[in-house]
Amino acid sequence: MIFYARTNVMTDIFRTKMIDCSEYKKEDLYKNNQKSPGNFGYGVIYLNPRKKNFKERFRKILVNDNFFLNKKIYKEEKEFIKNNKFNYQKVEDFFKINIL
Repeated sequence: MIFYARTNVMTDIFRTKMIDCSEYKKEDLYKNNQKSPGNFGYGVIYLNPRKKNFKERFRKILVNDNFFLNKKIYKEEKEFIKNNKFNYQKVEDFFKINIL
């Protein structure tokens, strides 16, 4: 997926490869350590479209999946999924007590 604007999709869809090319304000990039909001371990690679080498880097990342082999890119996503497994038994117990 390629983004050109800030979106919650960056942190709400898991196990995908995303490239964020949004033109963030300089102060927002400064606050985020030169990263996009989704670039904190949720499968997003941020490319600043204002940089001189943007087209070259974009082309390389677009055609080479090896950039997504870096474990840091998915670190937070994997941890989130691991710690937030859906508990079907709790839902079933709730229904038994409150509805059935």
